[in-house]
Amino acid sequence: MSRILLATWLGWLFDGLDSALYPLVANEAISELVGKDNPDFGLIASKVIVIFLLGWACGGYLFGYLGDRIGRARALSYSILTYAVFTGLTSLSHSVAELSFFRFFAGLGIGGEWALGVALLAESSDPKKRIMATAFLATGFPLGYLLAVMSNFFISPFGWRNVFLVGVIPGLLVFYIRKNIKEPAMWSSVRKKITNPLVIFKKEYAYNLWIAFTLGVTFTLGGWASVVFWLPDPDPQNYLLILLLSRWYKDIP
Repeated sequence: MSRILLATWLGWLFDGLDSALYPLVANEAISELVGKDNPDFGLIASKVIVIFLLGWACGGYLFGYLGDRIGRARALSYSILTYAVFTGLTSLSHSVAELSFFRFFAGLGIGGEWALGVALLAESSDPKKRIMATAFLATGFPLGYLLAVMSNFFISPFGWRNVFLVGVIPGLLVFYIRKNIKEPAMWSSVRKKITNPLVIFKKEYAYNLWIAFTLGVTFTLGGWASVVFWLPDPDPQNYLLILLLSRWYKDIP
């Protein structure tokens, strides 16, 4: 149990890390790729986040089904490897199209880990300790965001591309998962029954599915949209958030 908690918590920690890197360096990245004076600067920067979030949504569904078919731990390792590789590749972007492409697939992996980490931990936990275990799991994401801020503070003076290389680190977690984490017995007992990825939309599951979906959308709009995925205003007069969350800007009046 402790190994699974550690692996899934680290997965969520690195989710937060990789999710936060782009918003923290968006100004520098988009300025280099399209020019700071581009009239569509803000729109372009925002579209990259939209594409990333679409990847996240697709990844949750795709890797969720993969986890049903081949196992939670195995699919989890694939999802982590996906976002580690594509976050690292983001450093090679030389156009907005390339940046968006890499962020989409990074989001795909993050969305998969997000879902699989919860499933693996919940199915491996003692029912009496399940709520506390999953509650502790949730602390990983904001701490990962903090780690991204620290990485940005120390690395961004050497270029925004180098910041994305930090996102490769989660790939090392895959080796730990493959060596130490076994599939939960709960999954092993039902895996042969899972054949159709659309089964969750059956009438018998509809009530719980759409209630959970609605709550998820509500929490996302109320929390992440206003905190996690903000885009800094390129106007130096409005660098307060950057000052609090990133490196010190000497040109702040």
